[in-house]
Amino acid sequence: MHTYRLQNHSQWTFSADSALCPPKIRGDVVFVGSRDNHLYAIDTTGGDALWQFEASHTVYSPAVDNKTVYAGSFDSTLYSVEKNSGSLKWKTNVDSTLFAPVVDGKSVYAGSYNGGLYRFDSTTGDIEWRFRGDGPMSVKTCPVVADRLVCAGSDDENLYIITKSDGRQKWSLDMGESVRTVTQLDDLVCAGAKNGNIQAFDTASGVTKWLHQFEESIRSS
Repeated sequence: MHTYRLQNHSQWTFSADSALCPPKIRGDVVFVGSRDNHLYAIDTTGGDALWQFEASHTVYSPAVDNKTVYAGSFDSTLYSVEKNSGSLKWKTNVDSTLFAPVVDGKSVYAGSYNGGLYRFDSTTGDIEWRFRGDGPMSVKTCPVVADRLVCAGSDDENLYIITKSDGRQKWSLDMGESVRTVTQLDDLVCAGAKNGNIQAFDTASGVTKWLHQFEESIRSS
């Protein structure tokens, strides 16, 4: 059960049958996946479910554009769902769990448990390329799109910088532990790891701009 506090200080509670994943808010709607195998669209004014879409396993945090919601699932599928109605537009299966995606124009990027990073066509669901690192790459964090590059953290302790156009590796950075989060900060990209390191770097050169060491593992940003 998750409770959301709105700006006008009113409260409402939306209850699912299992744990909810991190939500995305667009306008007056909250989009959230759940371990009860559903993707929900929830009205922010009252907490009522506008629609729900059922997958065959856990649905992770979605990505949202003007007309569509994209969500990866433990059932090794990327789902494309109509934003207003919750009806399925397309689905694409891969060879392992797909985690939280990011949408960038006509492309959707999503990491997988043991298949690396995928780029999908946002209209058809076709796989445009797949990137795999040298080691046992597992991309559980949402990728970040920065200009002409895609940044993806992996459990093989590397942060990978990949060109959007062809899925080729530009450079990688050894973070010393599993990369738990990647986020964009102005003209820098920041990555946090299990060992408590947060590094900010220039995506074009790979030069580290600053590094901070926390005592606890980094979980999100």
